[in-house]
Amino acid sequence: GQALTAWELDRILGYRIDAPIMTADSGGYAYIVGRNTNGIAILNPNGSILRQNIAAAALAGVEVTAITVDRFVNFYVATRDQGVFRLNSDGLLQGVIGEPYDGASPPKLGQLAKPVALVLAGDSALLYVVDAEPYPQVVSFSLNGDRALDLKSGTREGGAIAPGARVLG
Repeated sequence: GQALTAWELDRILGYRIDAPIMTADSGGYAYIVGRNTNGIAILNPNGSILRQNIAAAALAGVEVTAITVDRFVNFYVATRDQGVFRLNSDGLLQGVIGEPYDGASPPKLGQLAKPVALVLAGDSALLYVVDAEPYPQVVSFSLNGDRALDLKSGTREGGAIAPGARVLG
């Protein structure tokens, strides 16, 4: 491809970003977070800051390993040891996807030790998560919006399913 432009992040943000992680949406907006940022920054397609410090409270003290955004500007932020945060466009925590675990044994379904990549698919109905270590895996999560079910992935805590019952997730 042909290079179109370059953004000097130090100048735009006003400081040198440590370990930047970025995603973009179909409109060309970029979403950037780093180890030393105070939340997520949104850059316009021209490279200027639209908003900063989104989700500062939710991401305080958290090691971010990946980020993606859906068409409604809900953020999905993978963390080193707390699963994947689902944040609304204002940065408020809406839920946690996946169950963190220490990696001492092979993961149960839905357990994540170090998610490093996120991809939304199927019109944002599925979230694919690449978990890097110590047991590399790709896990898909259904994002059906049914928050009435509060089941821990990979456990038996949800109980038995009654004949004819409908269970989503």
